[in-house]
Amino acid sequence: MDKINQAKRVPMPSVLQALGIPCPDKKAVIRSPFRADEQSSFSVFKKDERWFFTDHGTGDFGSNIDLVMQLKSLSFSEAVDYLLSDFSFPCDSMPSMPKKKESKKEQVAFLDDNSMSKIYLKNRGISSEVIAACDFKTIEITKGKYKNLYAAFPTHGGGYTCRATDGNPVKCRFIGEADLWTFGNPKSKDVFVFESAIDALSLLTMYGLPKIRLILYVSLNSINNVNLLDVDTFEGKNLFLFLDNDKAGNTATKKIVEAHGKNAKDYREDLQGQKDVSDFLTKVFLPAERR
Repeated sequence: MDKINQAKRVPMPSVLQALGIPCPDKKAVIRSPFRADEQSSFSVFKKDERWFFTDHGTGDFGSNIDLVMQLKSLSFSEAVDYLLSDFSFPCDSMPSMPKKKESKKEQVAFLDDNSMSKIYLKNRGISSEVIAACDFKTIEITKGKYKNLYAAFPTHGGGYTCRATDGNPVKCRFIGEADLWTFGNPKSKDVFVFESAIDALSLLTMYGLPKIRLILYVSLNSINNVNLLDVDTFEGKNLFLFLDNDKAGNTATKKIVEAHGKNAKDYREDLQGQKDVSDFLTKVFLPAERR
């Protein structure tokens, strides 16, 4: 069976749950993860041993691959690799193939040596002074014969938002509950909002470390966490929105602006067409600095 069909057979409820979106472990109708959905209008279902979704509010239809491409802003091939590397493949529906042995549980270890995470952040263009000021850990995750290192940033819920130190975008993940990551001055009235901690550190690299005392930097870590930017908690705050330049980022930005009104403003035009702040740093800002 080819990789694409294998990816489509991965249970969609498991994919949604891994991305921080509540979904029963079976056919279900939930709120759309792509847009503000007051009523459950997003169907998750299995057909011919493959999983699909239908967003009845927009008419969008797709497979696991389409779902991951939109929610994680990945290319088609990256979405396929993500599904095959991070999820178990349901063998019981493949009589022509032997069943896989039960997958081994992940072993998570916090390392004392942060050097690989520092190298990863430096390769992403983050300045040495920002790296030194940032709170992060290096985590080694072992599953069977595979080991991966992650730069892990602590979230409010006690978990971690993790980036693979080899730079592979399909290995981004959470440990524990998906929640917000913050950095800077919690009393600041100015709140800069991003989709990832890397984007926040990228902007801080361009602004300079003294800005840490003036601004609160917030990473959603998942566009489905926009509801955590609730009006009560951020009342009176000015929200500067630097979400990704893609469909998911558009939806999340619109939802935040609708909730916070004139206190929230979209600043993605400043990225000059780049996908996110990290890309702007490495493709526009740093090359200009070197000239």
